Amino acid sequence: MERSLFCPLKVRSVSAQAKGTKMLSRSEEVDLLISGTIEKAVKTPGLDENNWVVVAVGGYGRCQLAPFSDIDLAVIDEGLSQEDEKNLVQAVYYPLWDAKLSLGHTVRSQRESVAFGREDLHWLTACLDARFLGGDKGLYNVFTMNLFEVAGRKRGRLFLKELITDSRQRWRRSGYAGRLREPELKDGHGGLRDVQVIRWAAEVIGRRAGTTGQGLKAASDLGLISPKDVLDLEKAQDFLWQLRCYLHESAGKGLDRLIFGHQDAVADRFFPEKGDALILLGRLLYKSTRDVARIISSFFEQVEHKVLKKKAAFSGAESRLEILRERLTIDSLLEILRMGRKGLRELECLGYGGDLESLLPEWKNIVGLTSRDANHRHPVDTHSFYTVVELVDIADRKVASSQALEGIAVKTSDNYLASQVYEEIAHPDWLLLTGLLHDIGKGQNGSHSSTGAVLTSNILNLAGAERHASETISFLVKNHLTLSHVSTRRDLNDIRVIDELVSLVGDGDRLKMLYLLTIADARATGPKAWNSWKSSLVRELFLKTLARLDGETSLDNSMQIDFEEKHFDLLDSESEVEISFWPQKKGDLGELGIVAPDRPGLFNRIAGVLSLNHLNVLASRIYTTDNGRALEVFKVAPTFESVVSEKTIDRIRKDINSSLSGQMALSYRMDELSSRYKKKGEAQPPARVAIENVSSDDYTIVEVYAMDEIGLLYKITSALFELNLDIHFAKISTFGNEAIDVFYVSDLKGRKITAEEDLSEIKKNILFRLSSRS
Repeated sequence: MERSLFCPLKVRSVSAQAKGTKMLSRSEEVDLLISGTIEKAVKTPGLDENNWVVVAVGGYGRCQLAPFSDIDLAVIDEGLSQEDEKNLVQAVYYPLWDAKLSLGHTVRSQRESVAFGREDLHWLTACLDARFLGGDKGLYNVFTMNLFEVAGRKRGRLFLKELITDSRQRWRRSGYAGRLREPELKDGHGGLRDVQVIRWAAEVIGRRAGTTGQGLKAASDLGLISPKDVLDLEKAQDFLWQLRCYLHESAGKGLDRLIFGHQDAVADRFFPEKGDALILLGRLLYKSTRDVARIISSFFEQVEHKVLKKKAAFSGAESRLEILRERLTIDSLLEILRMGRKGLRELECLGYGGDLESLLPEWKNIVGLTSRDANHRHPVDTHSFYTVVELVDIADRKVASSQALEGIAVKTSDNYLASQVYEEIAHPDWLLLTGLLHDIGKGQNGSHSSTGAVLTSNILNLAGAERHASETISFLVKNHLTLSHVSTRRDLNDIRVIDELVSLVGDGDRLKMLYLLTIADARATGPKAWNSWKSSLVRELFLKTLARLDGETSLDNSMQIDFEEKHFDLLDSESEVEISFWPQKKGDLGELGIVAPDRPGLFNRIAGVLSLNHLNVLASRIYTTDNGRALEVFKVAPTFESVVSEKTIDRIRKDINSSLSGQMALSYRMDELSSRYKKKGEAQPPARVAIENVSSDDYTIVEVYAMDEIGLLYKITSALFELNLDIHFAKISTFGNEAIDVFYVSDLKGRKITAEEDLSEIKKNILFRLSSRS
């Protein structure tokens, strides 16, 4: 097989030996197919081999074909007539299209190819990997020599500058693979493209300097990377190639982002019969991508300094980092934490280089650790860094936090409140340490919050922290999810819920730090973990609890549904079914009030109708009158539209009437709707049901954890209706793809459900409904 211009045989053989990849053999198979079309082309009248050549370029030129990689070809000709060029394309490309190959193809004259190489960096780099397939070998040699001349001599420094600039722009688009929960394996910072860039740049520099080294060895021979870096790059490249092949096989298509739905399947290919396969894969991916990212960043600095003669800027951060590494303490670590976003690079260097583990030995457990929670954009250690950054952003009153960067609108009022609260806390450094350590218990058995509190206490005690600081930070770590859980799963109008939280936190300073930590943790998690609805619930809970701590006896109800005069006015309507919608002043939320004849299953029918009309239910409260009417008030948001239109309200009114009168086959309609939007081909984790009778004096609380889907609320309420349960209050939350639906229920006589067999039946029926199609 003909070598590509920059494709050493030993590199290709490594890829072929990597377990399961078969990239070289796939290239050979394609070569065999293409050689047949070339043989036929030669026999076509007017198409002898003297003035055209077919070359493999890009990944195919490097013999790096994953199962669904595009096959990049170029036909280069010299003086062919338009008719002969057309015949050549038909002879070479048409049979390949007929064979259903995914082709990237072009036809250019030798002169056009060189001219385009002067203008287009991506075409030039693709051709640097050109490999002869058939035709005029002399023309191929001229073609490759001319392109090297363009890259190495005629463009030279400009080529290197453009390569560095293009890479950094690509990193901004695709992200830092080592920081992401769903990394881009090819174009991300630390991905396969970075290894190729080092090779392209090193060979161009080496040939200009007259050295004979090829590939990554050329970079080492030039002193731009170390021999150990070469080994690290080769190991990382082998792993990433193999990972990309497994991902293609799992997805059944070309896919370069390791999305959540394929991670288990890919992990099992690497680590069969190991229960922690996903964790092992995450750590190996973390090391490989961070090795590549570290090396290419250093390589670019060396190229800019030694080749492009760019003056090395004095870096205070580098100087600070060296001093920190000599003797890292809690106090010196805090200096970096206080810098927030400005200190992020130094913080990451301390983490990636193992320096943090010298101060915090438990840190090694979360390095590169990924979870099965698709809402987390980052591995645990990176998420912890970003939580600190978010806390400092709050302190600096920065509305443009990472949420804004993700395109998520966060209320300015929330940012202002959080910044005001930050100014009032007595020990901001304690909060920053909590942000860094809040997930330190992940990767261990049991609750990561409880485990993390114990580990945090040990860390701080060994570091000589004062007792009050150690106890407070450990408390915050143990309870860092409390505000989020209570606000989204409990009735915030229940004074008992607020009083339990008051008893837990004990004082206003702890509550304030817990509130700020909740915001920072959610924002650092990712765009799906924080929105205006969740923000309002956490703010509501915080303000009510703070008021109780200050001695207030009543609860202000701003976001919770509490019956008001406008709601009860609906009961005066003479219509059998009456509906009113009250939009919220800001955002897409609103309240929907519905009055209808009280009957078993009313909530279930209304839930179905709202789903049919593309409204998401976020919360609900139900009131029944002595004369047999029910008032149900829903906090809703449109699924697809930006506002709830009057037309939608009219349609809901009509559909409720039809459902109550038996003129609408609601179950059939809901099954049809669910089937239309059901995701196919992705394994879903099983649903869970938890029931408790402690938090409420009057009702049994049913919590359902399931993957979010159209009609989920209808399915759950159908299961409750079948068991003659009344729903008095409901709160619906989604965290990315997961829904947490909470219901306060009683039997038809208003009593809590206490018998174990009845509680078990509730669980079984809900799980059955969620596992069945209808």
